[in-house]
Amino acid sequence: MITKYVNKSLSRKVLLSILLVISLVIVFMELASLYVLSLYEKRAEENYSNSLELYSKYWDAKLKTVNNSILSLVSINNDAYNSICTQSGTLETEISRSILYNRLNDIVLMHNKEIIVFCYVPEQSIYIKSSNNLSDYENRRLLDDGIKHHIDGSDIRNNGIWELVAVSGESYFLLVYHMNNGYAGAIVSCDLI
Repeated sequence: MITKYVNKSLSRKVLLSILLVISLVIVFMELASLYVLSLYEKRAEENYSNSLELYSKYWDAKLKTVNNSILSLVSINNDAYNSICTQSGTLETEISRSILYNRLNDIVLMHNKEIIVFCYVPEQSIYIKSSNNLSDYENRRLLDDGIKHHIDGSDIRNNGIWELVAVSGESYFLLVYHMNNGYAGAIVSCDLI
């Protein structure tokens, strides 16, 4: 009887010991998995933050380059821009329009057609823009009208700051410089950025 009791007691102790060890292993595994998940979450946040920072630096550099390109376009030394601002109806003006159109497209090609660059001379009724990736005529016309309307109704300060504008329900960043009687600028869709 004593041996039976000892065997029962011993088997209970072994069983309890095994259950305790298994419980400790399970708790340890759960704690380890929580630690690994927290490390993974922290690294994911760091990667996302780094990606966001790199992407914002990319667009910052791109917009600065566009800004410099527009400034060189309206510079005093640019005969094509100055010609369309001061003369009208001459052969020289038409040649200047063609040269300016090519320069606008060169700027856009440097940026994979992600932006639209334009020149606008209200007194001469001249509006020249680069080719763009907008699909249909109606969207292009609405955007062109929106740019003209914004320029006509705004006091352009030549401060090199990109403004947020809405054109037919879509948001854009717009940069405009005023030189002589004309305006030169660039516009990019907020959806793209």
